[in-house]
Amino acid sequence: MQPDIFLPVTKKLHFFNDYSSRQKELGKYNKLAVAWYERFFRDHQNEVMVGEVTPMYINAPSAIPRIAHTLGSMQLIVFS
Repeated sequence: MQPDIFLPVTKKLHFFNDYSSRQKELGKYNKLAVAWYERFFRDHQNEVMVGEVTPMYINAPSAIPRIAHTLGSMQLIVFS
């Protein structure tokens, strides 16, 4: 792990997938759902990059536009 990159301990959040049970429970992208997602990043300090690991996003056609809409300007990094 790089010291200048923050990743939450929990992997595969699936927040931006179509079938996210948390989104269905709270309603897609309402303030409570976004607050649920943001809590995984509350330990972020001075890292240069902040991210999460959910491989399924690459297979979900609507995930990338949702990420851009919710998070605004960001950089998507895909490892193969």
